[in-house]
Amino acid sequence: MAYIKEPHIIKPIELIISLAEKKLGKKMLPARLLLWAPKAFVSSMILEGLISHKKGSVSERMLKLIRMRVSLLITCPFCIDMNSAGFRKHNITNEEVMAMQGLVSIRGVTTFSYKERLVLYFAAGLVRTPIKQNPRLIKAMTRGFSEKEYATIVTTIAQVDYWTRVIQGFGIKPAGFLESCDVNLFTKLSE
Repeated sequence: MAYIKEPHIIKPIELIISLAEKKLGKKMLPARLLLWAPKAFVSSMILEGLISHKKGSVSERMLKLIRMRVSLLITCPFCIDMNSAGFRKHNITNEEVMAMQGLVSIRGVTTFSYKERLVLYFAAGLVRTPIKQNPRLIKAMTRGFSEKEYATIVTTIAQVDYWTRVIQGFGIKPAGFLESCDVNLFTKLSE
């Protein structure tokens, strides 16, 4: 149960939210609660509509790793649930999940590519407060990725960070996106 109740939703908006829920197979309580602040709802839906997809060397797997890493670092149970669902489809191993949670060293996980390691460290620096990035890491990022790829990485991190704050602020619980057999990998941080 969220901290506040859902507002009455007018028909055209209900249809839009229902279509998204049908596609995802889950009730999207974050969108529904944002209707208490209509301008925030509209801007959030625009942000979500512009979600980044594969760009150059920024693969779907890398985007999944970014979304999972940010969700796990901020420890947003709903976000961990949603952004980790289907992780096996992207060949993300149990050891990689443990590394993203800080339970094992990212450096020691040989299945991460060099660029994936860069992105995982970069995400950690960008979501911490205060934000702190190592200049050598920034140099490696700007050398390793084109400007378009770099922008895709930065905005993906920011997008997930935004949603984690909204969802945590509303007190929204996980919606059940994760497959039941995979849930145990994430219980450390989502409890």
